[in-house]
Amino acid sequence: MDIQHILQLTNGDREFIVELLETYRVETNKSIISLLSALRNNDSKEIGLIVHKLRPSTQYLKITNLESILREVELQTNPTSQLEIRLMELWEKLEIELKDLITQFN
Repeated sequence: MDIQHILQLTNGDREFIVELLETYRVETNKSIISLLSALRNNDSKEIGLIVHKLRPSTQYLKITNLESILREVELQTNPTSQLEIRLMELWEKLEIELKDLITQFN
């Protein structure tokens, strides 16, 4: 996650940074849970919808590691359990990072 980019986007407004990151964290968490379920069910239509929903905000905040795995999920025709595990592990790390940043700017 590029903190300098987020500071630039928000003109350093700490309150807005907290609101932006908290909203992203909560909404993305919901979407990741749905995405994992769609992956387990091999529901390609739902996978596409969820990834399409997640990518703009992820790109906007320049969260490149999540963007990379979302692109990979989108391109997979037959998602594997390894992909699910990587997505879960990445999200767990990102969520901790987001919470730390929210605390830092709060």
